[in-house]
Amino acid sequence: MTKKKALIATKAGGHSIKALGVKEKLKDRKIIVLTDTKDSRDYGVKTYRTERLRTNLKEWFSPLSILKNIFKSLKVILKENPDEIYCCGANNSFFAGFWGKLFWKKVVAVEANNRIKSPSKTPKMLSWFCDEVWVSHQELKGKYRGKAVKKKMVHPFAEDFEKFRSKNKEFDLLVVPSSVDSIGGKNVLKGLEHEELLEKMGKTKKIVTRGGITSWEAVHLADEVIVIPVKESHENHQQDFAEWLEKKFDNVKIEKNIEKYVET
Repeated sequence: MTKKKALIATKAGGHSIKALGVKEKLKDRKIIVLTDTKDSRDYGVKTYRTERLRTNLKEWFSPLSILKNIFKSLKVILKENPDEIYCCGANNSFFAGFWGKLFWKKVVAVEANNRIKSPSKTPKMLSWFCDEVWVSHQELKGKYRGKAVKKKMVHPFAEDFEKFRSKNKEFDLLVVPSSVDSIGGKNVLKGLEHEELLEKMGKTKKIVTRGGITSWEAVHLADEVIVIPVKESHENHQQDFAEWLEKKFDNVKIEKNIEKYVET
């Protein structure tokens, strides 16, 4: 029997980790990936790249990038003709889901793992016409227009956490900033491949990070984790996730100032 073809639409950053998790769930499909030009990840399958609508939360959306994204998404769907489309992340994945539904494809919106109480904008918009919304937390069910299905949090490197977690800690303190941070210092980790980042965190006593997926990874790798949510995060969702982590794990503490941990 011919395998179904699934297109996973995503973007650089934490959403690409979610995309790998979705890819892991879809082992019985032929996978294609549509991501943005800032995403250097090797997905191990045919991958298309399109314009990123904006670099970070503080920038305006680029009208030219939006147009390029619209037409590139359409071109990929017409060329590959996938049976299913899984939309992981903000901005870029919306157009893939929109075009997919116009061509009567199954469309699934995949919510970010660090959304606890409030939906992301893209899955919420997609929920008006998509077939399902996959969420990681029960609290989100009932907050979309369409059907929300709770799925177990999938992390492609979760089975490797013990391998990455070292008993011999080489670093006392490392800072993992987000894309909105312009900070730099001797102990700031930037520009690493994801596996290299996990390896560094596993050799560290204390990790200071933002309230994205990295904070969940750090909880399983470092002895102590300081979570400092980004204030500009949509509907304060990083604060919600930080509070969820603090309740669930004994090694988590929430603070407000990331700069005080940076070694210049």
